[in-house]
Amino acid sequence: MSAAAAKCSALIDVICGVSDGSVLGPILFIIYTADLESIVAEYGLSLHQYADDSQIYSTCRSDATSLLATSMSQCVDSISSWMRSDRLQLNADKTEVMWCLSTRKLPQLPSCPLSVGGALASPFSSVRDLGVFIDNDLGAATHV
Repeated sequence: MSAAAAKCSALIDVICGVSDGSVLGPILFIIYTADLESIVAEYGLSLHQYADDSQIYSTCRSDATSLLATSMSQCVDSISSWMRSDRLQLNADKTEVMWCLSTRKLPQLPSCPLSVGGALASPFSSVRDLGVFIDNDLGAATHV
């Protein structure tokens, strides 16, 4: 193609965000989301992050699940508020909840949904994490 036939895209001002593939993108993302861990810690919960996926988790006795469910819901509400203040939006439709217990105690698992960012999330018996299915007894029967 000749130089005369090449066309240029229109120029536009970008007021927020980072272009895909930017060298600074990963560093700016880490800075932008650094407060997330302190919000989760305020509720006595733990956080695991990989790229733009976050998982909040904790442990409790089987008779304390309602207290943990309340802490989780309050934590997610705080995260949702924090995200809105930074022009981000929590995608409640992609949120999954899973309670884990030994196979023998699975019938004791709560089945009521958790409030997640104003929506209700019902517990799953298995979830996918980085392409691997994990069951609520921490086995891999679904994956296999």
